[in-house]
Formats: sequence, structure tokens, C-alpha cells
Amino acid sequence: MLATLTAWFTATRRQKIYAAVAALVPLLVWTGTLVAGQADHILTLTTIVLQAGAGILQIAHYTPAQAASWFITTGRLILYSTAGLAMPALVGLGLFTAAAGDTILQGLSMGLTALAAVVAVITLTPDSPAPTAAT
Repeated sequence: MLATLTAWFTATRRQKIYAAVAALVPLLVWTGTLVAGQADHILTLTTIVLQAGAGILQIAHYTPAQAASWFITTGRLILYSTAGLAMPALVGLGLFTAAAGDTILQGLSMGLTALAAVVAVITLTPDSPAPTAAT
């Protein structure tokens, strides 16, 4: 099933999904379902969801050690950056207040830092043995 989903969710397919959403947003504004200021936020969140989906499908093929290494070196930054891009859109859509958004981002930052430390302790092996005292 994962291979089928990966084969279906190509870059071209993601572009088509984004184009469909971009075509529907003006219609939703015209019908009053969305207000004009929400259109950009919807498109931002669509981009984030599509990119996250592609990333998750790529990571799903990693071994646990590869996934841990990815999270420690790159994943934490990507997750925080994505949240930093998504939060203004979520605030703009009225799902969070600015203060709540700031609190969520602070908590996410601390949580990701702690999780990276735990993952590192559990999965990483030392590069070399500890030095021994000379006799």
C-alpha cells in the first residue's frame, strides 16, 4: 500500500492538487464560504500539507536508524520551520490567537529539542571508544 501511495503522490500529482485548490479558492470567496483574506492562508496550508505528505512518504522508507539520524540532523528544523510557516496562516484563519500561536510554537520548540536529545541518546553510538588511562 505504501508503494502504491508513493507511486501515486508524485510531484506532478501534487502540482495538480495545488492547482485544483488554487482554482477552487476564488469560487469559495465568491460564494462567501471564505473571506478574501483567508485565500492566501488556505494556499499556504495546502502547500505545507502537500510537502509534508511527500516528506512523510520518503521517510517511511527509512530504517529506524536512518529516520533517527534524519530527525536529529534535519527533521527537527523542518518541523519547526513548517510550524512557523503554518501558524500565521492558522492565526489568519482564526483557528488560534496570536498569543496561543506563540505559546504553541514555544512548546513545540522545547518538545522537539527534548525529543532530539532522547533520540540521540537512544540511537547514536559513539564515534570512537572512550580514551583509557595510560599505564
